[in-house]
Amino acid sequence: MKDQTGRFVLANEALVLLLGRTRESEVLGKTDFELVPRYLADNYFKDDQQVLFYGQEVFNKVELVTHNDLSVYWYTTTKVPLYSKDGSIIGLEGVTREFKAASSALGPYPELFKVIDFVEKNYSKKVTVADLAKRANLSVRTFERQFKRRFNLSPIAYLKKVRINVACVN
Repeated sequence: MKDQTGRFVLANEALVLLLGRTRESEVLGKTDFELVPRYLADNYFKDDQQVLFYGQEVFNKVELVTHNDLSVYWYTTTKVPLYSKDGSIIGLEGVTREFKAASSALGPYPELFKVIDFVEKNYSKKVTVADLAKRANLSVRTFERQFKRRFNLSPIAYLKKVRINVACVN
């Protein structure tokens, strides 16, 4: 949970660990800008503003998150406004789940998680968009469109991101 200024007022153990911390007290009172890299915080802040100022829920948004060890994983995030008794927005409540665990809630193309698994296991090999589309049982055009719509980046951009992150770790 965050207050209207975007500061955490409550964090469960899973979030604390995801943020690379050991205790809730290390998260409370801080903003995303104090806890995660700027490029992630900017996206989280944008979503928070949508919820806090316009009351618009963010529902099952799929996001690529870089962990402290530079590994990358997909997550789904839902954020909803919290209201006071007088009806004004006083904060937000959010839930983030691993993409694979949440794949059944992702809409008409849950087979895209097969592509994510394939890329994670085969990033060092030659991989084409046609290979990925075949894994998803979609035409190349439909696959590219659905992947871009769901993840906000192209399949090739995702593959490159995975390769760069692996290179940084090694």
